[in-house]
Amino acid sequence: MAEPAVAPQDTKIGGKWLEESIRALILGLDVTVGKVTIRARDFISEYSQAAVEITARDTEFHLDWAFARGNAVFAGTEYQKLAREVAERMLMPHINEAILRREWLEVDCDC
Repeated sequence: MAEPAVAPQDTKIGGKWLEESIRALILGLDVTVGKVTIRARDFISEYSQAAVEITARDTEFHLDWAFARGNAVFAGTEYQKLAREVAERMLMPHINEAILRREWLEVDCDC
């Protein structure tokens, strides 16, 4: 019997690429995989639309207080969790291509 396939994000290369790419988008950097570029501008636009739901439920005005204080740390983890979810959703269609490119690079450079 064949073992179930490992999800791309659960492989060493896939997990590393996904984490690095999520971080890049959140920092405002584009992520390129081959001929495809996932733009940070598109990420923040999608995140902003998704954050509307959280903001609507935020009866304590955590995000507003964070803006008023000039420190997003006070906004709560729900916003950071959403940012990761949005970034992951945008990146996942490209993970197999990224893994193939990384595997080739690691074999080629013997890193």
